Amino acid sequence: MNKKKVALVVTSAVCLVSWLAVGVGLAIGVSKTAAIVLIVLALVISEVLFWVVAVVLGVSMLESRKQIFAWLRLKLGLKA
Repeated sequence: MNKKKVALVVTSAVCLVSWLAVGVGLAIGVSKTAAIVLIVLALVISEVLFWVVAVVLGVSMLESRKQIFAWLRLKLGLKA
């Protein structure tokens, strides 16, 4: 496995764990401050995952974001 794929797998796993932590935190009733911290961390990790995917795919980061959102708009039936 090359370095890019390892980075993708590791980042994906960390992202999944971070969102699971948000779910568990909300399920057990953590404080509002703790919930906000968990959610913000999960969002930042998700953004990092997005950029790692863009690097692995070899697409310019800005163009990949445009392509993903264009695809989502098409699937959701929204206008561009």
